Amino acid sequence: MIAMDLLVFIVGIHLMALAVPGPDFYIILRASYWNNQSKSLCCVLGITASVITHLLLVYLGFSLIIVQSPTLYTIVMLAGALWLLRIAWFALRAQKDDFNATVKRKDQTVLPTFSCFLLGYCTNLLNPKALIYFISIIAQVVRPDENQTTYFFVASLLIALTFLWFVMLVKCLGQPWAKHLTRNYGYLVERVFGVLIIVLVFSMFFYNRAPLKM
Repeated sequence: MIAMDLLVFIVGIHLMALAVPGPDFYIILRASYWNNQSKSLCCVLGITASVITHLLLVYLGFSLIIVQSPTLYTIVMLAGALWLLRIAWFALRAQKDDFNATVKRKDQTVLPTFSCFLLGYCTNLLNPKALIYFISIIAQVVRPDENQTTYFFVASLLIALTFLWFVMLVKCLGQPWAKHLTRNYGYLVERVFGVLIIVLVFSMFFYNRAPLKM
């Protein structure tokens, strides 16, 4: 079984990673504008499914192949950058009137349920920060070739923490005070996140221009 100090370290690192606002936080925030909690929860399920995918890639060794291949690493990073820049572009174009109109359409469906799932899944899966996190932290601390039981225990814990964290966020954003802030300042929040996402993309390329060494 995994040592308690190592378990606390892994949980602490993962909680800090979840707490730092990023693209995942942004799309959950965006989904809350629809005033449809089920849509937000679909995004949460997509994010959770992406975390499962990341952990499987680490377990099966595909992550190691990616980081040791300059070509694959560049392709993955470029795909993630393009996806995030697309999100940032729409965020930067947010207008106050558009926000108010969105909030008023309480009973209308903005995106199909499966599209919400895919939004959460692709945003997390193609996020360069998530890719680097799972490769450099999880793959280094818990190696699947050491103990499969330990790896799957830790993986299950990380999956559960991710799901519960974002469900808690959805519940929080569904409160009246959060909806009030959305009506008045939502467009500003979108623009700020647009800038942050752009900074994230360029920082990933600046600090990770070469594949990681395992």
